[in-house]
Parts: sequence; structure tokens; C-alpha cells
Amino acid sequence: MRAALVDIEDVRGNTHEGIHAASAGGVWQALAFGFAGLHLTKAGEVAVAPQLPPHWKRLAFAVKVHGKRYGFDLRQGEGVATVRP
Repeated sequence: MRAALVDIEDVRGNTHEGIHAASAGGVWQALAFGFAGLHLTKAGEVAVAPQLPPHWKRLAFAVKVHGKRYGFDLRQGEGVATVRP
């Protein structure tokens, strides 16, 4: 949470100098690869294996892989993925 809020709450007192891009990227990776379980299958397909914390209601994000845009809307006990060319 500290990394996620570093710019939103100006944790380090230096947000006026610009965002902490590496921190934002690390948070995105933790969400997408960790909680959403984003991965490529052996067949090269994009898939998710969500493990959302119990108090989370939803996690939504999009990625572009090999020219295809994939949108994910994950909710407790269910997940929805859409592919957009």
C-alpha cells in the first residue's frame, strides 16, 4: 500500500517533482501478475488465475499482447475477459 500511495498521499513529500514511475510500474505488476494471476499459456494465449483479497470487490485492467487488446474485469468468484482487435 505504501508504494501504491507514494504519489497519491505524497508519502515522501516530493510528488511536486514528478511521479515515481518505477513504483507505479511495480504496483501494476503486483496487481496484474500477482492478484490477477496474468500469464501466457503454453499455447501463447493470455489468461488469468485471480486470487483477489477477500475484501476486494473488483480489479479491472487492460493489456496489449501481440497486437491484441485484452480487457479484464475480475470480481470475487468470477472473472470476465474480453479481446478487442
